[in-house]
Amino acid sequence: MVWRAATQAHSATAMARTLLLGVFDMDTLLRSNLRGGKSKRANYSDQKEGLDPAKLDAIYNATMAKFPNARKGQIGVGINSKLSEIRFRCRKAKREKDYY
Repeated sequence: MVWRAATQAHSATAMARTLLLGVFDMDTLLRSNLRGGKSKRANYSDQKEGLDPAKLDAIYNATMAKFPNARKGQIGVGINSKLSEIRFRCRKAKREKDYY
Protein backbone atom coordinates (compact mmCIF):
# COMPACT_ATOMS: atom_id res chain seq x y z
CA MET A 1 0.00 0.00 0.00
CA VAL A 2 2.78 2.47 0.92
CA TRP A 3 4.78 1.45 -2.14
CA ARG A 4 1.82 2.12 -4.43
CA ALA A 5 1.26 5.55 -2.90
CA ALA A 6 4.99 6.35 -3.09
CA THR A 7 5.29 5.39 -6.75
CA GLN A 8 2.36 7.66 -7.58
CA ALA A 9 4.07 10.67 -5.99
CA HIS A 10 4.66 13.63 -8.27
CA SER A 11 7.99 14.69 -6.75
CA ALA A 12 11.08 13.09 -5.27
CA THR A 13 10.49 14.58 -1.84
CA ALA A 14 6.87 13.41 -1.78
CA MET A 15 7.98 9.90 -2.67
CA ALA A 16 10.71 9.83 -0.01
CA ARG A 17 8.36 11.21 2.65
CA THR A 18 5.80 8.52 1.83
CA LEU A 19 8.38 5.72 1.86
CA LEU A 20 9.65 6.95 5.22
CA LEU A 21 6.30 6.04 6.78
CA GLY A 22 6.42 2.52 5.39
CA VAL A 23 10.06 1.77 6.20
CA PHE A 24 10.25 3.06 9.80
CA ASP A 25 7.88 2.60 12.73
CA MET A 26 6.36 5.67 14.37
CA ASP A 27 8.45 5.43 17.57
CA THR A 28 11.65 5.52 15.51
CA LEU A 29 10.39 8.49 13.51
CA LEU A 30 9.49 10.41 16.67
CA ARG A 31 12.94 10.06 18.23
CA SER A 32 15.07 10.50 15.11
CA ASN A 33 16.31 12.89 12.50
CA LEU A 34 18.08 12.14 9.25
CA ARG A 35 21.66 11.73 10.49
CA GLY A 36 21.30 12.09 14.25
CA GLY A 37 22.45 14.91 16.44
CA LYS A 38 21.20 17.82 18.43
CA SER A 39 18.46 20.11 17.16
CA LYS A 40 19.65 23.48 15.91
CA ARG A 41 16.61 25.12 17.52
CA ALA A 42 17.18 26.44 21.04
CA ASN A 43 13.83 25.14 22.31
CA TYR A 44 14.60 21.52 21.44
CA SER A 45 18.01 20.63 22.76
CA ASP A 46 17.50 16.87 22.95
CA GLN A 47 19.80 14.58 20.99
CA LYS A 48 18.10 12.71 18.15
CA GLU A 49 19.08 9.30 16.83
CA GLY A 50 20.02 8.95 13.20
CA LEU A 51 17.84 6.81 10.98
CA ASP A 52 19.18 3.41 9.89
CA PRO A 53 21.59 4.13 6.99
CA ALA A 54 20.69 0.93 5.09
CA LYS A 55 17.01 1.80 5.16
CA LEU A 56 17.75 5.40 4.17
CA ASP A 57 19.82 4.15 1.23
CA ALA A 58 16.86 2.05 0.10
CA ILE A 59 14.62 5.15 0.22
CA TYR A 60 17.20 7.24 -1.67
CA ASN A 61 17.76 4.53 -4.29
CA ALA A 62 14.04 3.96 -4.93
CA THR A 63 13.38 7.69 -5.10
CA MET A 64 16.30 8.42 -7.42
CA ALA A 65 15.33 5.51 -9.68
CA LYS A 66 11.99 7.21 -10.32
CA PHE A 67 13.34 10.78 -10.21
CA PRO A 68 16.90 10.57 -11.60
CA ASN A 69 17.36 14.36 -11.60
CA ALA A 70 16.59 14.66 -7.89
CA ARG A 71 19.39 15.71 -5.58
CA LYS A 72 20.16 13.73 -2.44
CA GLY A 73 20.29 16.93 -0.41
CA GLN A 74 16.80 17.86 -1.54
CA ILE A 75 15.50 14.42 -0.57
CA GLY A 76 17.22 14.66 2.83
CA VAL A 77 15.60 18.02 3.53
CA GLY A 78 12.23 16.49 2.68
CA ILE A 79 12.85 13.59 5.07
CA ASN A 80 13.91 15.86 7.95
CA SER A 81 10.91 18.08 7.24
CA LYS A 82 8.57 15.09 7.52
CA LEU A 83 10.22 14.04 10.80
CA SER A 84 9.73 17.55 12.21
CA GLU A 85 6.11 17.53 11.07
CA ILE A 86 5.49 14.18 12.80
CA ARG A 87 7.02 15.41 16.08
CA PHE A 88 5.02 18.65 15.88
CA ARG A 89 1.73 16.81 15.34
CA CYS A 90 2.51 14.43 18.20
CA ARG A 91 3.26 17.33 20.60
CA LYS A 92 0.11 19.14 19.46
CA ALA A 93 -2.06 16.04 20.00
CA LYS A 94 -0.54 15.53 23.45
CA ARG A 95 -1.21 19.17 24.42
CA GLU A 96 -4.81 18.90 23.23
CA LYS A 97 -5.28 15.65 25.13
CA ASP A 98 -3.85 17.20 28.31
CA TYR A 99 -6.02 20.29 27.80
CA TYR A 100 -9.35 18.47 27.52
